[in-house]
Amino acid sequence: MQHDEVIWQVIRHNHCSYMAKITTGKFCRNPYNVTGICNRSSCPLSNSRYATIRDEDGIFYLYMKTIERAHMPNKLWEKVKLPRNYEKALEIIDKHLMYWPKFLVHKTKQRLTKMTQMRIRMRKLALKTREKIMTIPRKEKKREARREEKAEKAAVLEKSIENELLERLKKGIQGDIYNYPVKEYNKVLDMDTLQAADEEEEELEHDIEYVEGYDDLEEEEDIEDFDNFAVKRLVADEENYEEDEDGDEDIEPIDWKRGRLSKVEKDEAGAKSKKRQKVFIEISGTRFKLHLSSHPQMTRVADLLCSALALLFTAASSTTFTLVNKCAYAVWPGILSGAGTPQLPITGFALQPGEASALSIPLSWSGNLWGRTGCNQDATTGKFSCLTGDCGSSNGLECSGRGAAPPTTLAEFTLNGAGGLDFYDVSLVDGHNLPIIIAPQGGTGAGNCSTVGCAGDLNAACPNELKVSDGSASVACKSACNAFGDPQYCCSGAYDTPETCQPSVYSEFFKNACPTAYSYAYDDGTSTFTCAGADYLITFCPSPSTSVKTTGGHYPPATTDASSGNSEAKGSISVSLFIVASVILAAI
Repeated sequence: MQHDEVIWQVIRHNHCSYMAKITTGKFCRNPYNVTGICNRSSCPLSNSRYATIRDEDGIFYLYMKTIERAHMPNKLWEKVKLPRNYEKALEIIDKHLMYWPKFLVHKTKQRLTKMTQMRIRMRKLALKTREKIMTIPRKEKKREARREEKAEKAAVLEKSIENELLERLKKGIQGDIYNYPVKEYNKVLDMDTLQAADEEEEELEHDIEYVEGYDDLEEEEDIEDFDNFAVKRLVADEENYEEDEDGDEDIEPIDWKRGRLSKVEKDEAGAKSKKRQKVFIEISGTRFKLHLSSHPQMTRVADLLCSALALLFTAASSTTFTLVNKCAYAVWPGILSGAGTPQLPITGFALQPGEASALSIPLSWSGNLWGRTGCNQDATTGKFSCLTGDCGSSNGLECSGRGAAPPTTLAEFTLNGAGGLDFYDVSLVDGHNLPIIIAPQGGTGAGNCSTVGCAGDLNAACPNELKVSDGSASVACKSACNAFGDPQYCCSGAYDTPETCQPSVYSEFFKNACPTAYSYAYDDGTSTFTCAGADYLITFCPSPSTSVKTTGGHYPPATTDASSGNSEAKGSISVSLFIVASVILAAI
């Protein structure tokens, strides 16, 4: 109304006793104010129609001021009691404020909501701070009752003794202090000392044991314990050696036992007259030793035996990564070790179309590898650069500890992790430049050992805002984080938890195309896979028949002539070692 505007023009110049002025603005301390902000619409003094909610002893009331009651200051505000039910209270507000301004209706409901939430919160806090009634266990109750009974009896006894002493003191019949004889006291102490000494001697006698001696203890220094391999001892005497020269082979069987070496029984008939020839082979991981006797023909096979053992245990102490390029163009793989993991001797090389390369990876290695495309070397500066996946290499093909520049498809590994499992995945978190799949070869059965990755080429179907082009051709597809830098897409800042960082439209594009690949930072549930004791085949640009849609996200095991896994060598190392040793001893 016009009169309301006149009133506001007067009181807004600090003439209102309820107005409080602070550095950020002006606020109204009037108890009927809805918002607390001192402006035209929220000031109850300058509005002929005004409504608010007030709390009186835990009961909410709707207060309404109308111009029709302006002539009765004592009845200027109409007071309506609101029920405790929130929905019914809202219905009453709608009923009484049906023709009121929407601003006042909205602010009144908002005030009711906040006050209701505050009342619920205060009620919960009151319940938490209330004393809890707890039951006492029956045993504890009986125990406490017995203690109280004993305490009462002791108190009665002490009180009676105190009274008796006071009575004697009053009558003057209290006798002198009685001293126990010193001789008797010392006698008892001496008896206790003698008894303790006898018990000590008896305990010492039980510690003495008599054991049978052994004649072969001097050979124990040559025996060592190892965790996962056997210690083998071959004994060949001169009789067997002479029979082997005549063509009658009689090799003593090999004793495969874990832990400590069991001794071979000595031949009593030939122990005095013939000198034994011994071969000791100690194996621990990739390290082994040979202890040969002084027989002249034993030394000539030392190099042969060492070479054979080295071949066997090199295969058993590492994992083989076989990289296959099925693209129609050359791919330059790059390798980066994780934090705290030494870099591999080879961190970059070239794969022409149809070529394959096998790498021996340490068992506890972690890191990632990727494919670089469109690479060339500047004829003037000699710098090697790539269109996608570039690692800024300064010494030719090697990445030398540098990571891939996004957008790049990454194959990530953590070998021999928790529980002895290998963890592997294909990540599109940094974007996509090449189709990659990972196929475990062999394995011991632990983990799911699934073939995972992204088989389809996403560059052509990439959204325009994410597409990376070289001329008219699309060569890569950025992630939303790299394209826009928004924390909501990067899962950073206020979005650095799985609850706050949810899949976006762009991550859903990658997930629908490649269900088993990482589409964003917290896509762990359907994108991390495990296996144990396996080699891995990493294929760039797998065959078109291997698609995500036709297999439901699980690829058939990929095979290639270039895969030279060592899982069979790991499973049959005992048999291989036996054959090598048998052949060499037969040659002696």
